[in-house]
Amino acid sequence: MVSNINKLLALLVLLSSSMIVAPSASADEPQTWYVAASGSDDSTGTNLAPFRYVQKAIDAANSGDTIRVRAGLYEGFSVNKSLMILGPNHSTAPGPVASRQAEAVVAGAVTIASGTAGVSLRGFSITPSADLSQTTSRGVGLDVGSNSRNVTISYNDVSGFNQGIRSQGNALNFGTGMNVSYNYVHDLTPDTVNGSYSILVRNVKGVSVSNNIVTDSVSGLTGQQLRRGILLRGAQDATVRNNVVNFGSSASTKATYGINIQQKLNDGVNGNDLAISNVEIKSNLLSGSIWGINLSELDSQASGIVVKENTARNVFTGVHFRSFGQNGATVVNELLVQQNDFSAIENSGTLSAGIQIFSFDFTPPTTFNPPATNEFDGVVVNGNWLPNGNINQLGQINGLSVGAVMYPGPPVSPTITFHTTVINKLDARGNYWGNAFGPGAAGGTSVTALPYISTYTNNRATDETPGFWPEVIRRSTATVSGTTVQTISFSPVSSLTAVTNSHALEATSTSGLTVGFSSTTPEICTVSGTTLTPVQIGVCSIRASQAGNSTYAATSIQKTIVITKATQSITSFNPSAMTMLSGPQTLSAVKGLGSAEVTFTENSAACEIVDGNSLRVVSAGTCVITASRVADDTYAATSIGKSIWITKVEQTINFTNPTAMTVSSGQQALNATGGSGSAAVVFTESSAACSIVNGNLIAISSGYCVITASQAADGTYAAAKSVSRTIIIRR
Repeated sequence: MVSNINKLLALLVLLSSSMIVAPSASADEPQTWYVAASGSDDSTGTNLAPFRYVQKAIDAANSGDTIRVRAGLYEGFSVNKSLMILGPNHSTAPGPVASRQAEAVVAGAVTIASGTAGVSLRGFSITPSADLSQTTSRGVGLDVGSNSRNVTISYNDVSGFNQGIRSQGNALNFGTGMNVSYNYVHDLTPDTVNGSYSILVRNVKGVSVSNNIVTDSVSGLTGQQLRRGILLRGAQDATVRNNVVNFGSSASTKATYGINIQQKLNDGVNGNDLAISNVEIKSNLLSGSIWGINLSELDSQASGIVVKENTARNVFTGVHFRSFGQNGATVVNELLVQQNDFSAIENSGTLSAGIQIFSFDFTPPTTFNPPATNEFDGVVVNGNWLPNGNINQLGQINGLSVGAVMYPGPPVSPTITFHTTVINKLDARGNYWGNAFGPGAAGGTSVTALPYISTYTNNRATDETPGFWPEVIRRSTATVSGTTVQTISFSPVSSLTAVTNSHALEATSTSGLTVGFSSTTPEICTVSGTTLTPVQIGVCSIRASQAGNSTYAATSIQKTIVITKATQSITSFNPSAMTMLSGPQTLSAVKGLGSAEVTFTENSAACEIVDGNSLRVVSAGTCVITASRVADDTYAATSIGKSIWITKVEQTINFTNPTAMTVSSGQQALNATGGSGSAAVVFTESSAACSIVNGNLIAISSGYCVITASQAADGTYAAAKSVSRTIIIRR
């Protein structure tokens, strides 16, 4: 009897599998594949049923296909064909205050094979695997091989590795067309030799690194270990825009770079780099490092570098140009540093400056010499907001520092010495120095620093924070009345939401004179008296100023407040329990604050949503429903989830009580009817006094005969509760 039942079940499985409809599209048309943590690990699955492993979906897909990965935990994977691989948050930017749906978490590295073209990877959380999470050797989170083309890495949250996002190559094996945008790289672990790199792109022509957030601390760095936020080596036709790199609230004494641009044309170990050309570094916000922007190891083939409209806060140097190790008649040209805000530079006691330009020649392994010739030609530095100070005067914060520098280098403690200038035709006119005096000495006949900006008015018609746009540029004839220096204590809140009605500003001066406030970013926030009003999300820059009098010199200090999106809410959400026979259920939710409508998604094979809000039963199990609201200009995205249990329908057995029998009785037919399920009622005996043959009861010996009627479950109905009957068999 059991054998017959097994044969019946096998037939049902065969029939159900034959009813799966293959995609109507031809094999040449793009298809969509699905991956779910509860999916099948059968590598022969179809694109109609979710895979359990991302790698198996990649192996099954064809170039041009799309793979959608639902929330859950997955292993690392490698991509070697043109695919769009989308996580649940493929269009929602991550960040320290971001609100995203449940993540598709990849515990392990993700790699894109060398020479692969047309890969788009978006919307994942990528962390080290369990076997690496407690070590310092954690490798690269998202690694793009050399000679890759048209690769997009966006909306990913990468943390815990030694290197976050990396693309490698050299001058003979370079990539083309790479987009790294809206990623959040944070909390990396420095390796024992190099430290950590958040985003590293090496030897790619046509690259965009934009709108990424890099946050980390300098804790744990020792020796020659570095922290680099964004590093481009050998980049051509590149833009680095609108990124935030934050290593802390004060300048680091460790070797840290916010943005680092370099080339090595004589790298015998890793292969020579392409020559840097046509690189734009614009509208980035940098803090907590030694160098905000560092451009090093440049030579005569480097050209077309633009550093514009960036803001550096809590760093020792805003932008640092260095020609290093070229040993000869090298000339770097076509460098433009314009409209940057380097006013909040901290004092390192040696080389603090808004802008540094210097050079030295290097003879391995430890000799550093002044350069043999002028190594920069025709550099333009204008329209920048520089800190107060004199050119080439150590021991204080310099606005512009120019010259050759020599120091012994490791392992000897650095003793920095300036030598003759290595600049030819440096145009440093038109910068704002923060006071009426402007720059002091001009730094030699090759440096032109006058006229400078004595006052400025922002031209907000073209304003794109950060940076400023002076309208009035003239040599100052003003004088400063006061002689006593005063300072301002100004510590506003670090963040507000875009729907905050107002915020009171407070500041005091050591002179006791009243401090006034102004907004340098009126498109983000406005100030009236001491009241700040948010306008939209962004970085709000507030200047606290004291005009001074006959005793005290004027002074000012600038602080930033991050205006974030407010939290919108979903106050109620009403799916209820369902059975396999339940009809479609209408999903609804009540909105709280915010303007976005509520949308629903399911993350389970047990149910599906049709027509936007109608929940339909597919199979028994847990149905997970997420109600979401997208972000708008004022409110952040939000979502809540609920789980409902879809149960099978109960069924019962009606079992007619068999009549008493004797040993000499003939056979007796057993009668029972089951519930509504498809499975038949099955009889079993648990006594040696009787036997069941083909549904008939046969008496064998005197005693008690116990008979049980059972009915198995099917796709809709649960197994029936078994019913037992006992009869007495006499002689």
